[in-house]
Amino acid sequence: LNKNDNKFIAFGGESLQMFELKDGKLKITDVNMGEENPRKVNCVIIDEDDEYFYAGSEAGDILVVHCKTMMVKSVGPAHPFEFPIWSMTKIDRELLIGTKDGIIILARLSSSGFDRKAPDEIVHLNVPITSLAVPPGRANLLCVGTLDNTFYQYLNLGEKLKQQRTFHHGKINSITFPLTSSDVFITASKHEMRVWETSQTKLMHCISFPNAFCNI
Repeated sequence: LNKNDNKFIAFGGESLQMFELKDGKLKITDVNMGEENPRKVNCVIIDEDDEYFYAGSEAGDILVVHCKTMMVKSVGPAHPFEFPIWSMTKIDRELLIGTKDGIIILARLSSSGFDRKAPDEIVHLNVPITSLAVPPGRANLLCVGTLDNTFYQYLNLGEKLKQQRTFHHGKINSITFPLTSSDVFITASKHEMRVWETSQTKLMHCISFPNAFCNI
């Protein structure tokens, strides 16, 4: 988690779990996603304060899970998206959601889960969205990675395309900024991770991991 290095979330197939390393032992807690309508989870993001995490599913909906109790607080939006959710990031009380159909959607959160106002489509690409990130303190800059290894930067949540370029030899699995800095970011692909300078998107360092699937 953001504030506890001994806890992390793992998902695969129809499982969603919290792992906690305590006193040299690994404790695993499952999230009950419902036996009647099990979900395949594709992506997870965690609140800055570690209160909730959000799990995007193949069914096109999002589970809001309390980190402490590991109970599902809500599922939303009221009407699931038509396509699987492949990536997410969070800005204050809003979720940016990337779908398999190449749509980036802005959904608003409320104290009970999701706002009743319909989500907005802000960007529509012709390729699945595999990663999303917003730099700390720069909510106007949106970074997007796709299945066809293309990186996009948008200003003002998709209103203006700042740049578009090829970053890796395979899909961009993740885009990650340090918690307290927007000066650099890291992208991960199938066999490598790359460190970039943000303002000019200049490659600073490349780390190869042969026969590995990289994610951050």
